[in-house]
Amino acid sequence: MNANTFTINNKHLWALAIIVLTCLAYIPVFTDGFTNWDDNIFVTSNELIRSFSWFNIKTWFTQPFVGQYQPLVLLSFAIDYSINGYDPLVFHISNLLFHLVNTFLVFKFIDLLFKNTFVSLLTALLFGIHTLNVESVAWITERKNVLFTLFYLGSLICYLKYLDKNNFKYFLSTLILFVISLASKSAAVTLPVVLVLIDYIYRRDHFKKLVLIEKIPFFALSLFIGIYTIIAHQQYGALSNATGYSFWMRMLISAQALIFYFEKLVLPANLSAYYPLPQDLKNRLPQLIIGFVFMYGIIISSVVIAIKKRNNFILFGLGFFIINLVLFIIPAGVPVLTTDRYTYVPFIGIFLIMAYGLYIIINKTSKLKILWLSLIVSYVLMLSILTFKQSQLWQDSITLWNNVINKTGEASFPLMKRGIAYRHLNDFEKALNDLNASIELDNQYPVVFENRGYIYLLQEDYKNAIQDFNQAVVIDSQSAYSLRNLGLCYLNLQEYEKALSLINQSLEIDSKNAYALKTKGKINIALNKINDACIDLQQSIKLGLSDDNEKEAKALIYKYCTEEK
Repeated sequence: MNANTFTINNKHLWALAIIVLTCLAYIPVFTDGFTNWDDNIFVTSNELIRSFSWFNIKTWFTQPFVGQYQPLVLLSFAIDYSINGYDPLVFHISNLLFHLVNTFLVFKFIDLLFKNTFVSLLTALLFGIHTLNVESVAWITERKNVLFTLFYLGSLICYLKYLDKNNFKYFLSTLILFVISLASKSAAVTLPVVLVLIDYIYRRDHFKKLVLIEKIPFFALSLFIGIYTIIAHQQYGALSNATGYSFWMRMLISAQALIFYFEKLVLPANLSAYYPLPQDLKNRLPQLIIGFVFMYGIIISSVVIAIKKRNNFILFGLGFFIINLVLFIIPAGVPVLTTDRYTYVPFIGIFLIMAYGLYIIINKTSKLKILWLSLIVSYVLMLSILTFKQSQLWQDSITLWNNVINKTGEASFPLMKRGIAYRHLNDFEKALNDLNASIELDNQYPVVFENRGYIYLLQEDYKNAIQDFNQAVVIDSQSAYSLRNLGLCYLNLQEYEKALSLINQSLEIDSKNAYALKTKGKINIALNKINDACIDLQQSIKLGLSDDNEKEAKALIYKYCTEEK
């Protein structure tokens, strides 16, 4: 088909308009804050982003962080922090800027690959404003998704230029950007397979020596990062099966996730940050099998038909979708049905197919062109409104988890998260209600007992506090937090030797915890070990305490550790 049958002039001006529209749809992120869903781990409690010290830089690039190798993510957070500390606006602006750049790169990539302005612009538009992408943009922790995508798409664009111009500098740029993408998120390991798919579209001989040699460094890097990530995941505990279902059962469940994705592709309403697995899946085995055969049958048949008919648009779209979703469609054991952010890159392929389908329809029914364009505008307007509203849900933790509970019902994890949020707001009554309800549904989350125990500690209900912290230690023997607070409970009960033993156990796990050292200093004062107490208190201040805790530590140092009062 002639790609110029339906033309759009000034394509870069249209691309700019798409970026502006995308920005308008995401206006609420400028007033969104941090949430307690990993933002504390990645940002607000992450000492690794507070400076560009040699120790921090070395740690970024030589150690996995929460089970993944992501030094570029930590670097980007450190840059944001250096601008204005823990100002959520800076972090949200960065996420949005990365998404806007990605939207343009989607346009550029599809335009270079298929030389069709209408299809490339509409693909980019759908990517920019689709509501399923809100989670990747409005959730600060998902910086890794928008960041790795930027370099992933940049690498693909350079590869297309390499094929078009046969210039080695573009091949080298492809490789460099791929490495940077891997350093942002291990999901980039799929890129070499996409390169093979592009070769197919370009009708390159896959078994030609040059073509094979080109791919060696890409596949080697993917293999290395893939193995490294599996090991890091295993050490972090991310590969444990928390679903209660076997691998084959999760294979069947994956078809339900695909059905969900395609439903939300058309009408992305009632989205949630968390979709718990239904509890009665084993009783729905026949339906799961039918869904599996139906869903995967359609996908495989579509690929076969696209290959036979040599329809590169559909073949590439499906291939890109499958290649980039395969890592996530059957999670290692996360107790959720699906997650919005997993479609951020894969759905670029589906958006391409949608754009191509509309392009074909408009050209074949030219008399109805105005009608079709009106429908596209209406759909775009609907997506923009839904994206605007969905972005508002990331305002704070309470708003986020209220939406999850309202949309998906009460489940242990969201109740726990909302309870923790209420605890930080000092609304202990609501916090205890949610934490108690969470424990009734699932009593295997140590953090629930840690937070409920801390509330009891603040209320001086030491008996219940000790019971909860002990239960947290039973579930997670490496819970330095629980051991430290057990020590604090026994300090307040004046059982100093027991308190000291527990604090020492806590410090064996986390030797640089300032609060444990401060508590140990207070215990040593009670035991009249003044020299030890002074060392502990001074070290706690060096490691960093909150203002109130630092003030108390300094007062104790002044009282017990200075000769002149």
